[in-house]
Amino acid sequence: MGLFAKKQHDQAQTEMERAITLNPNFAGGYQGLSFVLHSSGKAQEAIPIAAKAVRLDPQNLNVLNGLGQAYVSAGQYEEASAIFKKILARNPDDWAARWGLVVIYSESGREREAKAEGAEILRITPNFSIEEWKRKTFYKDQAKVERWAAALRKAGLK
Repeated sequence: MGLFAKKQHDQAQTEMERAITLNPNFAGGYQGLSFVLHSSGKAQEAIPIAAKAVRLDPQNLNVLNGLGQAYVSAGQYEEASAIFKKILARNPDDWAARWGLVVIYSESGREREAKAEGAEILRITPNFSIEEWKRKTFYKDQAKVERWAAALRKAGLK
């Protein structure tokens, strides 16, 4: 994922596809490929790949979160919400699932619920910063990053 961290999405995609070719039962490879795809603006393509990762490793919350993130990227909020709630039932301190719910609730006009999830993010990560999150994000589409940053602000995060 070093290429991905450098925002070299196409090269990262090639490497993840190679990992899957070498080990077709590697859930992490499918999860990584899904993340590269949805972060590159190919969310619909990412969903079935993330779903395969979940089938290969259904107990892994990171893998399940990858499917939720792909759904968020595709704007399929109902599906994403169900996944994030499933994750939180097993791990209430899962930051990424809380982030997903903040975006979903903020963009769906559910301000009270978004603020409650924002408060949970601050409980889990007291020094949370939207600017730091933006610096660390791998999304290619900066308009989407800004839209999600606005959703985080609506939830009371800074």
